[in-house]
Amino acid sequence: MTSVFYLFRDAPQRRAALQLEPGSAARYALHGMDQLAERGYAVGHNLERPQSTAWARPAGAALKRGLESAGGYGGDFATVLSSLRPINRADVVFSTVDTVGIPLMLLARARAVRTPFVYAAIGLPDDEILAVIAYLQTLGGKTTVTMQTKLPYQAGGAAEAADAGVPSPASANAAAAASADPMKGGTAPVPGPGQ
Repeated sequence: MTSVFYLFRDAPQRRAALQLEPGSAARYALHGMDQLAERGYAVGHNLERPQSTAWARPAGAALKRGLESAGGYGGDFATVLSSLRPINRADVVFSTVDTVGIPLMLLARARAVRTPFVYAAIGLPDDEILAVIAYLQTLGGKTTVTMQTKLPYQAGGAAEAADAGVPSPASANAAAAASADPMKGGTAPVPGPGQ
């Protein structure tokens, strides 16, 4: 079973959402974690513990101070350091925000994080979207997207994307809207492992 470990920014909204039943509207703040679990992925996250571990707080503070004194943005190293074991046991890590994404990236560069990760940011460029999809497809099943695939809205991409099974934006939006109609009790489709 493919495992995905989520790194969330520790925020009251997110902790409150985690206390609600799957399907609750406020759980949108969990970036698709429930949908992955429904599709058979093993999911975990850094907010399973109430706070960062005792050793990680001073270590994280020192790393953050060092980066900030050099003019950089430190983020929340303590949260990432506290989660190193589950991060390195997962098949992929999904970082949902810069606060934990930057420390994750820097710790990976220092080889403390060995697991591949997806660092989500607002406005991902097409190349990054393709890289994420292509990597997830390598975890099992038929690969339909590569870095050479043209997305439907890219020049010359409509025919190639259709051949690869990538829906056009209009058909994808219509299908998602129809299946996510709350009056019909549906949810938006999420590919399962190997799909």
